[in-house]
Amino acid sequence: MSRITKEDYFLQIANAVGLRSTCLRARCGAIIVQNGTIISTGYNGSTRCSENCSTVGICKRPDSSPEKDKHLCPAIHGEINSIINLARNGSGSTINSTMFVHFVRMDDKINTYNKPCTECMRVIINAGIKFIVLYTEDKEKTTLDVSEIENGIVTTEHVLTVNKNVEVTALVTT
Repeated sequence: MSRITKEDYFLQIANAVGLRSTCLRARCGAIIVQNGTIISTGYNGSTRCSENCSTVGICKRPDSSPEKDKHLCPAIHGEINSIINLARNGSGSTINSTMFVHFVRMDDKINTYNKPCTECMRVIINAGIKFIVLYTEDKEKTTLDVSEIENGIVTTEHVLTVNKNVEVTALVTT
């Protein structure tokens, strides 16, 4: 019997977290790991005590890109929710941690997501998160070194795409 890598283990947990998403367009689960231990989780969904799209059955911005018309959407992205949940619980620091993100499209749109949005990247940088390991349908597994990201913007030369079966422990300090 073979064991899955730690990275795949954490990505599968991020996928399970994303199953709580209230978004009709996409499902995103994020977990923050420090020293090999999960310290927080988050998924994309409406703010607490707000009506959400999955309950109402309609998306308020179905034809918009992730960066456009954000003001129409009642949801907070999974990456930011994982940081907020850690702050709400007062259970630790995100300095030098790793964020694992699992993203899946729920509608029939083409999946153009291959990294956190600019707003999420700015929050991730300020939180002191060191690496981001992403799974998306179109990119499989990608690792981003946050120290190489400028002004919250990830450029393609800073993205390392890794085969799904290759460990990225040299980059991820979990």
